[in-house]
Amino acid sequence: MSLALCKIYMTLSLEKLQMSALRYVMICAMLHIILGGVYDVKAVKHIAAIRRLDEANSINEMPYSIVVNAAARQHVISSLIYGVAFGTAETVSDLNAPLNRLGGNLASTYNWELNANNHGSDWYFESTHTTGQNLASAPGAYADAFISGSKEGGAAALMTIPLLPYIANLRPGYETLPSFSIQKYGPQTGHDPWHSDAGNGVSLPTGDFVSGNNPLDAYVPSNTTVQKAWIDHLHSTWGNASSGPLKYFLMDNEPSLWYHSHRDAYPKGLTMQDALDLIIDYGSMIKSVDPTAQALGPEEWGWLGYMYSGADQQFAQTNTYNHPNNFPDRAAHGGMDYVPWLLSQLYAYEQNTGQRILDYLSLHYYPQGGEFQGSNNLTMKLLRNRSTRELWDPDYISQSYLNTTVMLLPLMKSWVEQYYPGTKVALTEYNWGDDEGMSGATAQADILGILGREGVDVATRWECPASGTPTYQAFKMYRNYDGSNSTFGDVSLSTNSTANVDDLSSFAALRLSDGALTIMVVNKVLPPSSDAYIELSLIDLPLNLSCTGSSEVWMFSNASFVIERQADLSIERVEANGSLSSSLQIYVPAQSITLLVVPALSSCHWPPSPPNIPSAPAPPFNPTPVFKSNTVMLNSSSTTDSTAAGVLLSGSNVTFLTNITLVSGIFSHGIIDVEVHEGLNNNSLIYQHSWAGVNLPESGFVPMGQYPQIPVTATFIWDWVVTSTPGSYYMVVGTASGDWSVFYLWNSSSFSMQVEAPPPQPPFPPSPPQHPPQPPLPPISPSVVPPAGLVVAPTFSTALTMVVPGEDTMVLSPGETVTFITNVTLLHGFLLNGVVDMEIRNAGNSSQQLYQRYWLGIDMVPDSATNSGLPSPVPQATQASAVVLSFSWSWNASVSPGNYTIITGVFSSGWSTCYLWDTSSTLSVQGADDESSLEPPSRQTLALQPPLSKTYSPPHYVSSSVLPLQPTTYDPSLLAPIPPPTYSLQSTWRSTSAAPSYPPPVYPNTDDVRDSPNRSPRPHATITPHPPLYPASPEATRMAAPSK
Repeated sequence: MSLALCKIYMTLSLEKLQMSALRYVMICAMLHIILGGVYDVKAVKHIAAIRRLDEANSINEMPYSIVVNAAARQHVISSLIYGVAFGTAETVSDLNAPLNRLGGNLASTYNWELNANNHGSDWYFESTHTTGQNLASAPGAYADAFISGSKEGGAAALMTIPLLPYIANLRPGYETLPSFSIQKYGPQTGHDPWHSDAGNGVSLPTGDFVSGNNPLDAYVPSNTTVQKAWIDHLHSTWGNASSGPLKYFLMDNEPSLWYHSHRDAYPKGLTMQDALDLIIDYGSMIKSVDPTAQALGPEEWGWLGYMYSGADQQFAQTNTYNHPNNFPDRAAHGGMDYVPWLLSQLYAYEQNTGQRILDYLSLHYYPQGGEFQGSNNLTMKLLRNRSTRELWDPDYISQSYLNTTVMLLPLMKSWVEQYYPGTKVALTEYNWGDDEGMSGATAQADILGILGREGVDVATRWECPASGTPTYQAFKMYRNYDGSNSTFGDVSLSTNSTANVDDLSSFAALRLSDGALTIMVVNKVLPPSSDAYIELSLIDLPLNLSCTGSSEVWMFSNASFVIERQADLSIERVEANGSLSSSLQIYVPAQSITLLVVPALSSCHWPPSPPNIPSAPAPPFNPTPVFKSNTVMLNSSSTTDSTAAGVLLSGSNVTFLTNITLVSGIFSHGIIDVEVHEGLNNNSLIYQHSWAGVNLPESGFVPMGQYPQIPVTATFIWDWVVTSTPGSYYMVVGTASGDWSVFYLWNSSSFSMQVEAPPPQPPFPPSPPQHPPQPPLPPISPSVVPPAGLVVAPTFSTALTMVVPGEDTMVLSPGETVTFITNVTLLHGFLLNGVVDMEIRNAGNSSQQLYQRYWLGIDMVPDSATNSGLPSPVPQATQASAVVLSFSWSWNASVSPGNYTIITGVFSSGWSTCYLWDTSSTLSVQGADDESSLEPPSRQTLALQPPLSKTYSPPHYVSSSVLPLQPTTYDPSLLAPIPPPTYSLQSTWRSTSAAPSYPPPVYPNTDDVRDSPNRSPRPHATITPHPPLYPASPEATRMAAPSK
């Protein structure tokens, strides 16, 4: 009875009361309990869903459309793509993971007889016992325990086989051995806090790597004979790969980085030929013991590791050449990229000997924009869920120092097809970060769907997510969503969606075990965005799909952080011409993963098919854009007792998120405009922020005879310093043509605010003016409020102080080391996930860059109280809207006497837009006899700011890296090398007087639109201050400190 009353009440509220869904749920629940019923959560949730659906229809909300074609079966999805690394028996079992990998830098030096590893650059180059407790153990016990745990959890093991010429050794009593003993090699810049003699291999007096160390300090020699003894042990213990739990053997780990990660044992970069010889020698040895063993390689670390050998990567850090084709190792092998050359030679070996060495082309990949270990602010969360497109999308340009189309999985498949036919494809290490957050979970769910859709054969994530974390639950949505090991389907189906893939992705597959149709929907949009309304169409369904007319719904979201079964959805089907078509509607929350399961039965009886009715012709396409918008307040620094939305204090700082949705038509090179006006009856303009050059859809055009993929939503984040007087204010959101001549949207009911006076404060002197004069008003339509001056990009000032040696003059002697503090002051606007760059160049030739240091992931937003996720140090406001950060850096003047320019730059994320390029500071390097011949250096005229108590040196800083290696790009249709642009390289590790040459800088227009976080980046002009040649290796922080 109570449920019936709720339904009646729902109808009345829809028609008369227009209540919110939350209030409606509460009233229904109370009625149900008062009338003696039991509180039925599912019933209340179902009613609330109906209420939300009707609310959406009442405002004519445009839904996303997803079409699944059950007849377009693409390929079988390999179950081996759901693998992990270092999973326990319990987690592997709970995840129903098919593979468990033992890998990483430690595995490169595993001594199976001692059960010892050397940590390499991960942890002070120490050889330690695998247990960390200096205990005796049976030979191979560590690896055997890993295989046993994998088997217990139902997974096959992937084992890394060392190819290095040395493996770890231990002192008597199984005690730790350091490669860089401080007693033996002198003072070093760091040491193990628990082992004072274990240095980091960087000389304290010189700052250079310790060279000439004896590998036998912490290692013993290794070769195929040593490793064959271990393979024999594994084979006798666990049996043939075809039937045992150990099936896969990895050819070491990231060998092109040995010269860095294991420089104590292999200081010279590995050449192409050496890499080939090692793979052939060890691969053939493994197959001589067990011909059914599966070999994977070369296990390279990332994009540059695919293109260049270790020898060329090392060469690039110590030499200056203008083109990668001049790299010695590459030039000696016909200018071919490293991995394709390996594949071609392995194929030639197979043709000559009849023996296949590699069964899988295996590579590692980490996004290089900070997603894995960078800051986790709003910008990074959005980037994390966009950059999964680097795995597949030919139209996506990596928003990192790579600045190229990666399209990794299709590229790998094209390589094996051309150079080593019959080889399978494996992604044996990847990670997009934020295991503890929903952005990591949605990215992981997206990746698992992509791996299946793109036909990857094997994949293992680094590492196994911690049990219960959101990313862990993302795996379970594919492999064990119901606790009974029920899985996503096995046969990939074609899906088409109108949603922007940066916001929502979908994957579909048939499950062979029971014939069920499974559909995974990943909503990546961040709260507080509203739920996504989806109309799902299923076409060409098999006739054995469920006659019950319902679909199971399983969901994981940040509402509960557990996988929950929702109320089933009704499906109406129509049989026509021997096939079925049907549709259903569903809401999916922001940041959620939803699995729909349409069960199957053995037989069905359907009513007669209705007569075929010719379809009406499609209406002509109208290019005039139609928009809708919504705005939410993300945060505010207001300190008020009022909890009402839109109540602000005068002088506070508030951040807004505005979504602009193109409902129909095309928007090409247009303008998005947000404004704040005073009073509902007063058109006084208080604030304005505009973005120019916006395209919706992304391309800004639609091919002849086609319709655009709409609706399309772009998100814009902006802040407003509430400097106005108390009173009522309202926001206006507009869209206009590129010359402001035509307005398509003028939403003056987007958001209303009430500004209240702040509590009394002690008197303080007035702040100087912060903003430059406003530009003239652009031409506008007479029917709308005139836009005022535009606020597009942040503005900065800088101040430079020499603190060591502390002299007043900027004059140095050759070889002298100097330390500077650079203060960067944000005068207006804000910076999210930006870059601060320091460079030294030859004053007489500005193209000669001698030094560079930069900091990534910088957030500068007025009032730190509104930005809880800012990195250390927390910005300190020195004026009403100014934020100051201090950066400490050092330079050794190992250059010829002369004048040099010190440059400070500030850039947006990915180096795409330059906001500041300050060349006003210079210094002189003078020899003993030339003091009078040099012009005195100029100093900045800006007042010096006192340094902050903290300076910002984040752990992912890479010293002195100048210009990035940019690999040869490929035309997917031809797979032929396309000559890359001109390159220049300079030392990664220290300054050099041999300066590179490169074209003069070309900067993007700083008045241009900054790319919305929810939109793919436009290609930008080349910027001379470049990101690093090599970011910090992912391995550098993947391994935890050993137990003590």
